Amino acid sequence: MASLKKRGRAYYAQYYDNGKQKRVNLHTESLQVAKEKLRQIESAQFREEEIPLTTKTPIGDILEKYIKYKSGHSRDKNIPKINTYLRGAFGPVCEALQVRNQAIAQKAVKRPSAGSASIISISHIEHLSAEVLSTFLSELIKDKRVSPRTANHYRQTIVTLCNWAQREGGVRFPGGKNPVADVKCYKVVDRLRILTQYRRPRVTHPL
Repeated sequence: MASLKKRGRAYYAQYYDNGKQKRVNLHTESLQVAKEKLRQIESAQFREEEIPLTTKTPIGDILEKYIKYKSGHSRDKNIPKINTYLRGAFGPVCEALQVRNQAIAQKAVKRPSAGSASIISISHIEHLSAEVLSTFLSELIKDKRVSPRTANHYRQTIVTLCNWAQREGGVRFPGGKNPVADVKCYKVVDRLRILTQYRRPRVTHPL
C-alpha cells in the first residue's frame, strides 16, 4: 500500500517494491496531483507493471546522447544544423554542443547582430513545458527578431528531441506525454506570393 509524505513543499510517494521501502519525489506541490500520481503507482503495482514515475535526466546528458544518436541516423549535412538550433535553445551545455573555433561559433549564431535572447535554462529535460517553449519562441521573435519560419525550426527541433527522449532515451515526462507537442507553429507568410499578387499588371499598348 502506497502513501504520501510531504517534505518541505514537495510531496513524496512511499511504497514497497520487492520488499524494500522506496520514497520518491513526485515533483509537485499540489495535493491533488500527488494523489493522482499515487493512484497511478498503486495501479501499476496491482497490474505488476513498471512504476510510471517521472524521471530526472540532466539536460546536458540527454542532449549528448541525442546528438550521438542523430550523428548515426541523419545525413551528415543535417547534423550542424540540428546542433545550431539545440545550442541556440539550451546553450553549450554538453561536449557535443561546444564550439571551439570562434569564427565557426559566430557563423553558427542565428542573427548575431540582432541582439540577444534568453536560452531555455533548465537543469533537467523533464522541466520542459509548453509554457517554457512558448516563452522562448516569443522572445526569439521579439528580442532576436528571427523570422516565424526560424522559430518553427526551433520548435520542431525541440519537439523531435522530446519525442526521441521519451521513445528511446529512457525519459518519462510528467503525464506520460511530450510536454511541448501542443505548442502551435507560427504562421509563415509567403512574401513572394504576396508581392506577385499585388504587383501591377504590365500594360501593353496596341501598335
